[in-house]
Amino acid sequence: MMNRLRLFFSFHNLPNLLFIIMLVGLFFSRAILSLSQVAWAIWICIGIFKNGRLTNALPTWSGWVMVIGLLGCWQAPFTWSHFDYLLTLLMYPIAFHVCSRVSYQTLQKWIVYCGIAAGVGIVYALVQYIQTSAQWQQAYGLGKSLPTFMDTDHVRFGLFLSGTAMLVLLLTKFSIRTRILICFLLVASIAFMAVRTAWVSTTIIAICFLVSLSLSKRKPKQLLKLGLLCITLLAMAVAAYQLFPTVQQKWAYTQYDWQQYTGDTSNMRYSDGARRIINTLAYKEITEKGAANKGWAGIAPTLQQSFEQAFPNTPVTFQWPFNQWLFWWMGAGLLGMLLFTCWLFYPLLRGIQKKQWTPVAWTLAIATSCLVESTLSLQYGVWLHAWIGAIAWKLQDLSTAYHTITGSPDNF
Repeated sequence: MMNRLRLFFSFHNLPNLLFIIMLVGLFFSRAILSLSQVAWAIWICIGIFKNGRLTNALPTWSGWVMVIGLLGCWQAPFTWSHFDYLLTLLMYPIAFHVCSRVSYQTLQKWIVYCGIAAGVGIVYALVQYIQTSAQWQQAYGLGKSLPTFMDTDHVRFGLFLSGTAMLVLLLTKFSIRTRILICFLLVASIAFMAVRTAWVSTTIIAICFLVSLSLSKRKPKQLLKLGLLCITLLAMAVAAYQLFPTVQQKWAYTQYDWQQYTGDTSNMRYSDGARRIINTLAYKEITEKGAANKGWAGIAPTLQQSFEQAFPNTPVTFQWPFNQWLFWWMGAGLLGMLLFTCWLFYPLLRGIQKKQWTPVAWTLAIATSCLVESTLSLQYGVWLHAWIGAIAWKLQDLSTAYHTITGSPDNF
């Protein structure tokens, strides 16, 4: 027992220990999550001192976002809010440098850790629902969702479940049936929790996975299995609506939300209505009043002033647009927004070129969420994009896309 503990806390096993601590921070404490990044940065520096620098596409791409982010800092160079966002973006080079230095087996272990964390989070949400199901039935009718870890950020938690399902498909140490079973449980949980952003991201990942399989050279028997898998996924979607009252309530709420939209402050009570109002104001501020390139620190006061002018005596609690491109346009100008777009979609283009489906799927999933959320403006969203993307990208760089999906050519 003592030998196992010594081995677990040894320097050789430090990446696994740090990853577990980071997951604990992701679920329970932003402070721990931030400190884990500091620890990773020290680990990278030690690695550079021992083994030298790495020059490949992963660390290079991840570092460019820091350079682009400086376009939102020069407006008020001594304002801490600017550099607070840069520190958030620093998670990208940390994640990709780390994943570039660890082994294939270590990345496989991290997927298992993510799966365990996802299971713990799902159980917590289900226990809350079982204890007070009637209360949560009513809450779903009002557009709310089950309590989750990650500061009850159900949108980001739903993306975490989607990303974990994607990573499980790369878990070659498990049999294909085991991977499919785990993915089925994750997808069923996503459906039950009724987080719409997670619905969309999971659908995108499933489509990219199925397209990747269909483009592979496969025998008629495998193509038949692929068709059955597609039918199964469609059947699951129909069954989820019929079986899960949470899905029915969220769908009914979505329809009601859009039917009630009038563009005034009464819509601030609704999820989609509030997003449409805030995004409309942000777009008008940029295009009609020249409120672009205000710097990261200038986004919140600009948006608040615009809201107060449009709706006097109505408080607003939102400090950013619910759209990542509006966020970058307002903070770093049109040039910054365009450069950010090129940076964001580079993994997609590289994935298509190298026939690697996970960079394509994860880029599309995150980019789609960025249409209705400022996913990459907050620590949780950046962690999801950076770390899940880095693990998937590195795994598919270490082996062919076909083998990382199926484990062998003929056994899917």
